[in-house]
Formats: sequence, C-alpha cells, structure tokens
Amino acid sequence: MTVFVIVEGPSDVGFIEGLAKKLGICVEVRPARGNRPDKVKRKVNVLMGTARKIIVLKDQHWRPELVDNVQRMLAGLAR
Repeated sequence: MTVFVIVEGPSDVGFIEGLAKKLGICVEVRPARGNRPDKVKRKVNVLMGTARKIIVLKDQHWRPELVDNVQRMLAGLAR
C-alpha cells in the first residue's frame, strides 16, 4: 500500500517529492487542485482503498470556521 500526500499546488508537489527523495521515503504526491475541503474529502475517499496512509498538507490563513469545517469533513475518514 502507498502513502499519499495531498498538497495545494504544483510547487508544493515538487517540494514534497524532493523532500521525500532526500529522506528516502516512497510517497505519491497529489495536488488538491483548489482550495475547497469538499474536493479534498472526495480525493481522500477515492484513495482510501489503496492507501496505507493519507497526509493532507493545507496552507490556510487561520480562520476558525474553516478549520472546524475541515475537521468535521475528515473526522469520519480517519482510521
């Protein structure tokens, strides 16, 4: 099974791939393609069957209501 890392954009993909290579870690990096938690949730749902672990790295200015929304949406998906 694979470790997936979901990031915001293309520069994040390159950074995480480079970091993983330096650390000798095998990961598959996927861009979130947008700033919508519902899109990330759908991507996580699709990857659940084939993933050993899914890590979501999200840049976001602190907005408590958005943090609460993301936590609620992903809470049921945690293993």
